Amino acid sequence: MLIPIAEALLVVLAFIAAVFAYMYLQGFLFAKMCKWNEIVADFPLIESDNNSHKSYDRMTGDVNQIGMQRSFLIKIYSSGISIRINSRFFGPIFVPWNKIQDVLVDTRGIVLVVEYKSQLRFCLPIDALNLIEELAPDLWRRKQIYKMF
Repeated sequence: MLIPIAEALLVVLAFIAAVFAYMYLQGFLFAKMCKWNEIVADFPLIESDNNSHKSYDRMTGDVNQIGMQRSFLIKIYSSGISIRINSRFFGPIFVPWNKIQDVLVDTRGIVLVVEYKSQLRFCLPIDALNLIEELAPDLWRRKQIYKMF
């Protein structure tokens, strides 16, 4: 009677170990594929003002043409945006407002295109538009804004 219980416990423990191994491997492979460590080196986290104006969790984005659905925590600061991937395998980045190349706006949300050697695009909800206009007025005068209505 004790042997089947021990076997069942071993199977459960093996399954849990396999899940954690899969999570680790997935994070490691994604970091290598999208070269996130290079991006972190080019955009180090500098939170000059400790209070963010607004935080948006579970946002979508593209990193080197690899889409990540609901994977980003984006905080808006007066000097730029901080972006963290919802995983402990990735370091955070800070993108100053002058590195935003394009702003795409439609009824569903905002897409910020970062000026970088590869593709970096991050989505925000439409209610962030007024805050971004207030904090980065030069962004709106300097950059091409595409309204997609």
